[in-house]
Amino acid sequence: MGIAPCPPLLQSRLDRIAVFVVSYGTGHINDTFVRRVRTSGGIRKFIHQRINHFVFKEPAKVQETIGRITAHLKSKIIAAGGDPEREATTIVPALDGAGFVRDERGNYWRTFMFIDGARTFDRIDRPARPPARSGGSRRC
Repeated sequence: MGIAPCPPLLQSRLDRIAVFVVSYGTGHINDTFVRRVRTSGGIRKFIHQRINHFVFKEPAKVQETIGRITAHLKSKIIAAGGDPEREATTIVPALDGAGFVRDERGNYWRTFMFIDGARTFDRIDRPARPPARSGGSRRC
């Protein structure tokens, strides 16, 4: 992982100063970066993604849909007594409330809170557990 081109800040409500940015993960559709920032509460990490607008022809609609799904999941997680910060993605909004910004080149960028200790998989060889059935304990 080398130093990445610095994605634009979302002009968010968070009081933060970038410490460093590096490319992150092995995705092949969007460009993903992790940014460590200094906030009033200490160092926090954020995921920045440049949405591939050649693949996703309407990035604003994609992000709007992710926002609606995330809000729905968080309400279910809270109702079940879970931890919405660990069990669902948290979108960091721009000052205008949008879930993305556009840079001077027309690229769409979105930012999420980084979930420490979470794992992602590029490929699943076999399910870790059987799929949920009616009456199961899965929340969503």
